[in-house]
Amino acid sequence: PQLVIGLTIVAIGTSLPELVTSIAAVRKKELDLAVGNVIGSNIFNALFILGIASLVNPVPVSSEALIDVAVCIAASAVSYGLCLHKKQLNLVKGIIFIAMYVAIFTYVLMRG
Repeated sequence: PQLVIGLTIVAIGTSLPELVTSIAAVRKKELDLAVGNVIGSNIFNALFILGIASLVNPVPVSSEALIDVAVCIAASAVSYGLCLHKKQLNLVKGIIFIAMYVAIFTYVLMRG
């Protein structure tokens, strides 16, 4: 299904450059670059790309999409809180991030 393709292949394909850049930045102790790269990419994809797509052709928003947006906002709030705590990401917080992704992915797959 298109949903699975979007959540896996497309998401991984568009995120790999950010992952590689962030890993390289962390190894070089350029932590601001690593965080800025990920945040900037997500903001660009969510706002600019969706905005351009809606200029070309109206994008319908279903009630399920609104729930997805609410879930993403909640995940962002949790992520923000984790980043504020001691202003450091560590193994435990990384595992929490991955668990949130798996939970959201599972929820969307079960819903769809």
